[in-house]
Amino acid sequence: MRAAAFVFVTASFVLLAVACGPQGGNGGSGTGGAAGFGAGGSGGGSGSSGGGTGGVAGSGGGSTGTALSPTTFVFQRRIDDSRDHLLAMDYATGQERVISTLVQPNSDGWNIDGVAVSPDRTRIVIASGYGPTQEDVATGMVANRVWSMNTDGGDMLRLTPVFQGGIDTQKVDVRNPAFTPDGQNVFYEYGEYNGGSWFVAPWWVAANGSAVPSLFQTSLGCSINGNVAFNPATGDLLMEHTVCIPGTKGGYYLYPAAGGAPVQLVDEAGANLERPVFSHDGSAFLFTARSASDGIQSAYLYFMAQQQIAPVIDGASGVDIVNGAIAPDDAHIVYCVQQGSSTDLHVLDLTVDPPADKVLTNDGASCDPVF
Repeated sequence: MRAAAFVFVTASFVLLAVACGPQGGNGGSGTGGAAGFGAGGSGGGSGSSGGGTGGVAGSGGGSTGTALSPTTFVFQRRIDDSRDHLLAMDYATGQERVISTLVQPNSDGWNIDGVAVSPDRTRIVIASGYGPTQEDVATGMVANRVWSMNTDGGDMLRLTPVFQGGIDTQKVDVRNPAFTPDGQNVFYEYGEYNGGSWFVAPWWVAANGSAVPSLFQTSLGCSINGNVAFNPATGDLLMEHTVCIPGTKGGYYLYPAAGGAPVQLVDEAGANLERPVFSHDGSAFLFTARSASDGIQSAYLYFMAQQQIAPVIDGASGVDIVNGAIAPDDAHIVYCVQQGSSTDLHVLDLTVDPPADKVLTNDGASCDPVF
C-alpha cells in the first residue's frame, strides 16, 4: 500500500486531502490496543447456529475462465428493490460491460447481497436468491444461495445446499462471500432469525462445490460475526464482531492463520463499522464507518505495521461513503458515494499528490465495487 500518501500522528486521525464534504469529528486511534472512534459500549447476547443441511445442489463445472485485468473491478447496479445486475468496469478507460442480469425463464432477475473475486481473478462468487429449486421452495423460507461463475457470467456453479434452519428459525440470511487467499474456499455469512434476534456466523465451503459447508469457530461472545476479509500476504482472517455480551468489545478482530486467540484491531465504540477489504500487499485494509457523534459515514485505512487509522475519503451531511475496494496496484481506490437513495462510483488515484478523484458513474444506482 502506498503509505507515503498518508501522514500519521500518534493516537489521532489525520485527514488526507481528499473529501466529499466537510471533515467529520471522529476520535483518535488507540495505542497499545485496538484503534477506536471514541467512548461507547456494546451489549447483547450470544447464540449458536447451524448451517445448511443436505447435499450441495450444484450445476455447472467451475472451470477457469478469462482473468479480469488489473484495472477492472466488479460492481452491482440496482434495477429495483429486488433486482440487481452484475457488471464489470475498467476504471482506466471507463468502459463497462454486463456480466449477468440473473434473468431466468421464470424470473426477470434477482437480488445480490455480496460479491467476491477469486485471487487469480478468473471466478466471481455472489450471494443471491438466484436459482431456487423445489427443495429450496419447500422450506418455506426465502434464503440466498452462494453461486460461482466465470468472469463472463457463464459456467454457473451452486456452492451452498438447501438451508433448513433450526426448529425456531423464521428467517435465514446468507450474504457477503469472501475467497480464501489460495482461492480454494469461500467464506460467507449465515444468519438465522428466531423471532427475537439474529445470530450470524461465518461458514466456509469449497470453491469448486465439492463439499458441504463447515462452520468457522469464533471465540467471542457476540451474536453478529461477519464481514470476513483475508490478508492476502499472511492468510490472517479479519472479522467484525458486534452485539456482544457485557465485557466483550465489538469491532474488527484478526484471527491468525497459524491459530490462537483473535486480536482486536479496531474498537467499534463510537462508530458503526462496515465491510473491510485488504490491500493486495496486506499492509492495510480499507473500511467505512459511520460516526455516532455526527452520523457521517467516511472511509478509512487501517495500517497494519503502524496500528493506526487514517481517514482517506470524508463523507458529509447527506453524503455517505458506503464502501470501497483497493485495486491490485494498491494505488487506486474505487468507492461508492450515496446521497439519499442515489449511489454512484468514484475512483481515487493515489499515484499523484494530492490524490485525484474521478467520477465513474452517474446513473444513481451503481455501488459495491470489488477487485
